[in-house]
Amino acid sequence: VGADHRVRPGQSHRTAPTNAGAGEEVVVRHATKRDLDDAVRIGMQSVQYHASLEATMQVARSEPKKMRRRFEDILRDPTNAALFVAEWKGRVSGFYSIYTQLIDERWTPPLFAVGRYGLIAEVAVDEAARGQGIGRRIFAAAERWFRERSVFTTWLIYLPHNPLSSRFWTALGFEAVWTV
Repeated sequence: VGADHRVRPGQSHRTAPTNAGAGEEVVVRHATKRDLDDAVRIGMQSVQYHASLEATMQVARSEPKKMRRRFEDILRDPTNAALFVAEWKGRVSGFYSIYTQLIDERWTPPLFAVGRYGLIAEVAVDEAARGQGIGRRIFAAAERWFRERSVFTTWLIYLPHNPLSSRFWTALGFEAVWTV
């Protein structure tokens, strides 16, 4: 399913407070090189989970290296991309990789109107940290980053039969715009 979410200039998206207890603050920040091992570990948990839901998904042995290269590319040139991480209980517990995209009349098929869009490419929260509001906290940071770049429509792709992502993205206001 491709889904999108629109925010008008000046409008903010309300997110629920984190469930983390006292002393367990969730800190969201831009990733650094020292975060990449944790981000790849958490990302591979997500990849394995998706593979368990989708029989046609085959995880290549090279996937951790490819994922790390994608993250390194973002850190090297953050002009149109960002890698956010969340720390909880003193360790990286989740991440988002996001990009800005310019859609123009050359796009075929024309899935979107011409304009600047935000792409939420990869999202993962450590299995042990789910349910603590970490995904929502990172989303709020990503949304601010997009707004600072005059991006007010965000899109992503997720598996509709994934019970975690289907509930999560719908709760954040995303709506399906196409199904493959």
